[in-house]
Amino acid sequence: MALKFGPETLTHVTCARVQLTTRLANGSTATGWGETPLSVQWVWPSALPYEPRHQALKKFCQHLAKAWAAFDSAGHPLELGHDFQQTELL
Repeated sequence: MALKFGPETLTHVTCARVQLTTRLANGSTATGWGETPLSVQWVWPSALPYEPRHQALKKFCQHLAKAWAAFDSAGHPLELGHDFQQTELL
């Protein structure tokens, strides 16, 4: 089933999926999974061709994965997400 976003039609989607393990200050850990579609037409409406935008989103996801892997911090997942946004994404 195709979905239309402005002048573009979405017929397939790439999904970014991650498994992340967090660590609390007391050393306990928790592991969770997340997934989101990289709906190029929805997140990056543009006159640019689809494929360069698609490749850029995939490259950004790879960059995020490396940044998370190097993010050495302990805390609750919500605190870690906030800290990551404030220190790594700004």
